[in-house]
Amino acid sequence: MHRDDRLALVRSAYDVVAESYARLLPDASFEAPADRGMIEAFATYVMEGNVRSVVDAGCGAGRMTRLHPSISPAYLQSSSGSLLPADTP
Repeated sequence: MHRDDRLALVRSAYDVVAESYARLLPDASFEAPADRGMIEAFATYVMEGNVRSVVDAGCGAGRMTRLHPSISPAYLQSSSGSLLPADTP
């Protein structure tokens, strides 16, 4: 199978479940408290200027951007290879 065909197949499969995934998992409330704590600590570390950029590769519909008040879609960049842009607040 050609690379472009594989990519089209992956995009199609993602599109089938993307809306349901975002509706069923709209935020991080289902995550374990320890997981949320680690994510919040990482977000704080990043937003304090300790990291220039972060790659969020295939991590859902953008629900983690709601965990830290300083994270804004203005800071997000989607690459040309993104299947769909993040669903950010």
